[in-house]
Amino acid sequence: RYRFDIGFGGMTVNKKLPLTKNVLVDLGLLVGGGGATLEMRERTGEYSRDIAFNDDANFSSIEYRKGFFVYRPSVGLMVRLTPWMGIHGSVGYNGTYAFEEEWKDDHFDFPVSGDSPKPLDGMSYAVSFWFGH
Repeated sequence: RYRFDIGFGGMTVNKKLPLTKNVLVDLGLLVGGGGATLEMRERTGEYSRDIAFNDDANFSSIEYRKGFFVYRPSVGLMVRLTPWMGIHGSVGYNGTYAFEEEWKDDHFDFPVSGDSPKPLDGMSYAVSFWFGH
């Protein structure tokens, strides 16, 4: 069994600049934190749904965790379709920064050091509808 979980949260601040009555440009910055978990399990012998994986002595398991800082600068454009609704599109860069490069093992507090991939770094795109004034 292999499982990789990742999650993050934060706060976004946007500054909207009107170009015309129906077209707005926005600049935004998300700042927050997150974490990633990598779990690997292996079982020797036959697999049975009747035996709970954690209660079976014929398995080996390891789980690593890593926390990180998240940022996402973005630029967007909103076009009003009606006075109460618009369509918005934005492009941004998801970036992460870990204060420590190593991952920590939950069971034995054993660190794995070395250069590891950054889980969320890359371009991101969003399209959405906006309602209200």
